[in-house]
Amino acid sequence: KSTVARIFEKLGCARIDADTLAHEVLETSEVKKTIVRRWGEGILLQDGRVNRKAVADIVFRDAEELSFLNGLILPRAFELVRKAVFEARNQGKVKAIVLDAPLLAEVGWDRECDILVFVDCDNSKRTTRLLARAGLDEGAVGVGDLDDLFELAAAAAGELDAGALEVEGDGHVVPAAVHFA
Repeated sequence: KSTVARIFEKLGCARIDADTLAHEVLETSEVKKTIVRRWGEGILLQDGRVNRKAVADIVFRDAEELSFLNGLILPRAFELVRKAVFEARNQGKVKAIVLDAPLLAEVGWDRECDILVFVDCDNSKRTTRLLARAGLDEGAVGVGDLDDLFELAAAAAGELDAGALEVEGDGHVVPAAVHFA
């Protein structure tokens, strides 16, 4: 997903990284106070930043906690996304705006997009990347089936005037596929 988004960026598109914006939201004082009230001081690192691995340990084991975190983070992150879209539109020379966001359809952000590009990835690679990013092992994840999330995204793409880009193999085949798209 991010590899394809960066290629679009190299082609003159503005890229908005929703993960980065969500991480910024997680570090705001309001959000930190809320999660400390819910999960305790141990959720913070010694320097006061949120311990994202500790958060992942909580939310990937408990659907209710994941829902709580999403309800806290996503609306605030979406406001930052909207601001970034507004700023990108005012730049004038941008060919398109690419929203690099995980679970775009699941959280409803797809309704703000004109076109969706679904980047498919082998299940084992997708799982390995998710777990590595979260600092978890395979036995730690107990919330939902990753395939369900990606089926939802694919279904949302089909409901819109959308394109799907399926990339097989390693990152070296991605640029050709994006240029072709």
